Amino acid sequence: MSISNVDSIKGANGFQCEKSEQDWKTLTRYDAPSNQQEKICRVANNLILGVALYGAYSYYTGPIGLVSYAGMALAARKLASTTIGYLVYPAALTSVHYLCDDYLQKLGNRRLDALKQEGYVANKISIYKSGTRYDAALIGHSSTINNGKWTIEALGNGMAMEFIIDDLPKENFKNQSNTLLINGPSVGASGGWPTRYQLGAGFEAGIDLLEREVKATHIIMRGLSLGGGMMAEAILNHDFTEGKKREVRYLSISDRTFSKLSTIAGNLVGRVVEPVFYLTGTELDGVGAAKKLSDLNIRHIVIQHNSHNAQGSDYVIPDSASLAHKLHQEGDLKNKVFLESDRITHNSSLPLNIERDLAQEISRFFQT
Repeated sequence: MSISNVDSIKGANGFQCEKSEQDWKTLTRYDAPSNQQEKICRVANNLILGVALYGAYSYYTGPIGLVSYAGMALAARKLASTTIGYLVYPAALTSVHYLCDDYLQKLGNRRLDALKQEGYVANKISIYKSGTRYDAALIGHSSTINNGKWTIEALGNGMAMEFIIDDLPKENFKNQSNTLLINGPSVGASGGWPTRYQLGAGFEAGIDLLEREVKATHIIMRGLSLGGGMMAEAILNHDFTEGKKREVRYLSISDRTFSKLSTIAGNLVGRVVEPVFYLTGTELDGVGAAKKLSDLNIRHIVIQHNSHNAQGSDYVIPDSASLAHKLHQEGDLKNKVFLESDRITHNSSLPLNIERDLAQEISRFFQT
């Protein structure tokens, strides 16, 4: 190993030792840092149930327990938030049944082994954020694995990474990109609950992993459908300061996603449900993330079905609830690229002209 490929660090015994820049290829666990607010919220969440139980008990034993009724309300809010999370993210149910999780693990391992036979480097890794484990995989072809170009993927509401763990890396390889796949909370071997914070936390930690450990030079943050909302939450919570200082290049791709989770729920179910998402803290805000990306001068590609007066649909997301429609209404956001067509459908491959334009955008990004 040449000196140019190692960092000198001080070990516990005070002596200098060498740490390879390529250690991430065999890394099995990554603990993402938590900020002060996340630490406080984690402690508070752990206390909520106990406070709520005490509040219920003290109702029968004296007025002193009145102060803990707030804990009962917060526990009820958290329960409602988790319930909504399972409704909008059915993939999270895969961790409920052991046999389903076991099937996913075996399927993923078989497909990773097949990738390795085709010249890919594949490394399963557990990413931890605020005490929650997220199951993930770093995958790249041997010819690109060291090029610093990565795509982190957030998948749709019924998808686990094991189902596409061989397909997406091959698609990204066409663009000379490596791939970071992450299962959302409670999907397969991932822990946690499908709450707003945890829906985004794993992907935010994934961005951090690419910045700190992998030392990526280019990072594409791509979210499909509900994955676009989860990636939006990750973007809203991520601090890009250090990455920007290191001159990491970022590109965001929102693929057939909604403006806000409450908006599409209101469109599909009825406007009466929209306040529920605010009251329970389960909103996913693609518009807010889009504005942050503009403020950071990060290029943002939005892939969306369009129609006259937004009366159509891609057969899942109505155009009136789409991210592209809302951003067009905003009108003054910079660094936005809209790839739209009335031939885009939600659960099918993109039209060839959209695929071509997207590939050109990605190629230009990686050349910067």
